[in-house]
Amino acid sequence: VKAALSIDTDLVSLELVGKAELPTTSKNDTQVCLVLASHDTENHPTPCLLVPLTKENSQLKPVQAAYAGLSLSSPVLWRLNTLLVNRDESLWDNLPWASWTIDPTKQNRDFAGNLLDPKFHLGKRDAYNVMMGKDWTFKSSSQAVSLLTKQLRDRQQQQQTAGVDKLPPGNDPHSMSSTNEEQSQGMLAQRLLELQAREMEMDIADLDYQLAVVERNNPEEVGTLEFQKEELLAGLESMKQQLQEFSLPIKKGEEEKKLAVTSNLIERVLQLVEKRKPAPYRGATGYAPYSPMNSKQEAKEFCSPYDMLVDIIQNQLNAEVIGCVLENTSILDTTALGGVIVLSRKTAKKEISLSGVMYTVGDEREDYGNDGVGGGETYVVECEIDEAVGMSLSCKVPLQVQSDIWQRSSIMAEPAMGSNSSNVLPIWRATDMELSMLVEGEARNQSITERVSPLRIPRTTSSLFDSIFQQKVTPSSNDPKELFPADNPIRSLDEFDTMSNPDKARTLLTMSNFQGRLPRPRAIRQAQSDNTLANPLDKLLIPLVDESVRRQYLIRDAELKGDNDLARELKNNRSDRQKAQEAAEQARALGQDDVAAQLEDEAMLLESLRADVTQDEGSYSRFLDRDDWYERERLKHAKRLDKKKFGSLLDGIE
Repeated sequence: VKAALSIDTDLVSLELVGKAELPTTSKNDTQVCLVLASHDTENHPTPCLLVPLTKENSQLKPVQAAYAGLSLSSPVLWRLNTLLVNRDESLWDNLPWASWTIDPTKQNRDFAGNLLDPKFHLGKRDAYNVMMGKDWTFKSSSQAVSLLTKQLRDRQQQQQTAGVDKLPPGNDPHSMSSTNEEQSQGMLAQRLLELQAREMEMDIADLDYQLAVVERNNPEEVGTLEFQKEELLAGLESMKQQLQEFSLPIKKGEEEKKLAVTSNLIERVLQLVEKRKPAPYRGATGYAPYSPMNSKQEAKEFCSPYDMLVDIIQNQLNAEVIGCVLENTSILDTTALGGVIVLSRKTAKKEISLSGVMYTVGDEREDYGNDGVGGGETYVVECEIDEAVGMSLSCKVPLQVQSDIWQRSSIMAEPAMGSNSSNVLPIWRATDMELSMLVEGEARNQSITERVSPLRIPRTTSSLFDSIFQQKVTPSSNDPKELFPADNPIRSLDEFDTMSNPDKARTLLTMSNFQGRLPRPRAIRQAQSDNTLANPLDKLLIPLVDESVRRQYLIRDAELKGDNDLARELKNNRSDRQKAQEAAEQARALGQDDVAAQLEDEAMLLESLRADVTQDEGSYSRFLDRDDWYERERLKHAKRLDKKKFGSLLDGIE
């Protein structure tokens, strides 16, 4: 775990002991926190971490369920699951669904064996359907298909055992109920067969696409695909004939014939469904129905959404959680905690024979269709605090934090009176009643109390980036860019190079066109230790800065990497504004101040023409820019105009 997170300090194990509230910068608001202690305690004050929750309702309920450890009914569990999956850029989104979902039959590859685009992989959708109680067994059918198929098969076996289908309807004392059941199950079978027909049509359309690809690349495979298509077309035609026979009205005296048609329809559905390959994991799309009544997995009882997610990770991703760690997520010289979980890929087993004796050994080369993901591979998943706590409770894995964070961030707390239930998260309180909590980046003098908690409330969305930072850079009143306002705080490459990581983070947070989250210090630390990786902050900031600064940065980066062709291309595609700026710098360096001033004026004029100088020329419609000839003529007339004759009427207008 320490190696995966690039941690060289000791880790302290924590456990969830309760929840508490601290006041925030608003006098009428309080912040709900999870209380984490290094060891269990009863009523004595003990060092604790009071970790804030950014969204109390959606974060606290799943954690409380995991803490209680009581089995939940499916409807209650599904409602709680929505609180886990409906989050952006958290645990659910960050799991490696596309690269780690096992794919032994190569479903996520085209006919040539190439990997499909990750956004077309079905792993995340399959897991979502399981979490929502909608285990999709086919491309167009839900878990109801598998349940109905099981019911149809059981009913058919019961009839064959009792001999009901051999008795005339009038001689059976239960003939009326049996007939009704046959008819209702026949309707269900009809619906299933219609779904199968629709899926066959989709498969035929997919084969047509594959044929078009193969005819151009692998002509020798055309015969195989055409044979598969003919089989599908024949099956589809037969299926439609059965559906047509079933839909015919029942004539008087032909009830037995109708029952025979219904029985044939049910048998056809069962044969189609049971010919599918067994699913590699629960909810897998395109495989045989998942049969919960015959599966040991269905007998599992889940106490929280995290229990179900752990089960999905173990079966669908073939992985296990080996670590749950809290880390500092703030780049702003404060401490705001976030969570990470570390996944380890399970190693496949194989049997070998030595001297006639069979041995079971690990097969690290088996990747289950995931290229490059063998046994023992690790993956770091960033998540929220509550998610790390919940996964720790469900996996029975210790929740850990770095010792230096524990030493500087722990405060004394104690349980409040009257919270002794083992199934309810106890209420705790800080022993220092003057303690309050600030948001990441807020100054200490903004606190409403004298003392401030060492942990800050993390900033999770760009909508929270408001007035606590320095004001945004705005153009002056005589700046012609005022008609096209754009954030452009970095005007030169030298200015960019002098910025520290906290400076870059603050600049990003003040820019209106920045959407997303800042990288964690761990990611920056790992990039700095590996010369082949770029600073994650640079990746976010460079696309948003002045286009001339960006191009200079890219040219320098290409030259450092030895990519002379790219550097030459970038230099040849410089904008006229950048050429004027660089020529002015060279003239200034040679002591030609007059020439430099003229070139700087020209660069400023070209900048005033642009609607957005942070975008490359040609990346948006040129009609959004000002006309060059018109702007030059306007400036000439403005210089000849005597503004004194108009008093204050033209103040601020060039």
